[in-house]
Amino acid sequence: MLADVCESHGTTLPAAALHFPYRHPAVTSVVLGMRTPAQVKQNLDLASQTVPDQLWADLRDRGLIT
Repeated sequence: MLADVCESHGTTLPAAALHFPYRHPAVTSVVLGMRTPAQVKQNLDLASQTVPDQLWADLRDRGLIT
């Protein structure tokens, strides 16, 4: 269900998951676990994606996040 909402907003679940913690005002940084150069590249790619604000509103409306 989360992936479907993400897809309807033109983003992916991994991109939304990476951006989610930054929505909380107390969060100033996020540490990602990476072991390979490919994982570094993947996380950089995900971090550079724009996640629309409406995605979060839709997830809240569906009771999937608070």
